[in-house]
Amino acid sequence: MAPLADQYFGLTERTKPVCVTEFGYAIPVLGQMPCGFDFAKSHTAQRQGPHLVQGLDWARQSGFVRLVIVWNLDVYSSTGVTDCNVPYALWRSDWQSPALPLLKTYLAAHAQ
Repeated sequence: MAPLADQYFGLTERTKPVCVTEFGYAIPVLGQMPCGFDFAKSHTAQRQGPHLVQGLDWARQSGFVRLVIVWNLDVYSSTGVTDCNVPYALWRSDWQSPALPLLKTYLAAHAQ
């Protein structure tokens, strides 16, 4: 998130806050990935939560990111594996997610 958010902040001449509307961490679904997702083949569900928390923490400390929307909660529950949004889903077909408890803990600790 850091390089892209910083680039957008620079486009505003560093005068306007940035909102990150789709921040996620793609992971394989049932061992499969949609076309074009080769970059995420080595990603794991166990790493999804720490990656998201690290990004949220960077955004909070950046001083110029106003909003981050974690992408996405449950697209997996309603679409097939080939949908390009599915690898970002936090909930899987078994409604489990190692990432959600980490996100909940982080957000509770930094609630304002």
